[in-house]
Amino acid sequence: MCSVGAAALASVGFTALGTGVSIYSQIQAGRFNKDMSKYQASIDKQRARQAEISGRFAAEQSALVRRQSVGSGKVQAAENGILLNAPGSGDAMNMFESDQAAMLALEQSIIRENASNESWAFGQNAQGALAAGSMARMSATYGAAGSLMSGGAAISETGMRYYENKDK
Repeated sequence: MCSVGAAALASVGFTALGTGVSIYSQIQAGRFNKDMSKYQASIDKQRARQAEISGRFAAEQSALVRRQSVGSGKVQAAENGILLNAPGSGDAMNMFESDQAAMLALEQSIIRENASNESWAFGQNAQGALAAGSMARMSATYGAAGSLMSGGAAISETGMRYYENKDK
């Protein structure tokens, strides 16, 4: 009888221990996944800010390149004998400058739109990472609760078998 009781007690103990380890590991995994999701979200938020900064910088660089192009065009025109400020002769240069200004406006608009889209996408990734982390944490909590119930059922079953068989 003592050996059956000891075996039942050992079974209950190991089942309880296994249940505890399972619950603990699931909770820790949930915390880890949530923390990693927060970390990924913070990286994506930084990337979103960087995309905006890069977009502004690229738009400024584009303006610099266009101004250099206009200046270079004026120098070439002057080298070819075109008077830049003479009445009637500045029309071509005015058209060139206007074209460059229009191209710059279009180019900067595209750059800003692309930077805005990239920033938005990183923001969406950050929100998705946070949601995934919350779901992982919730899933781990439910998994731990399931382990607790399964462990409790296994312990109860072992106890019932012991009491059913202790007099046999």
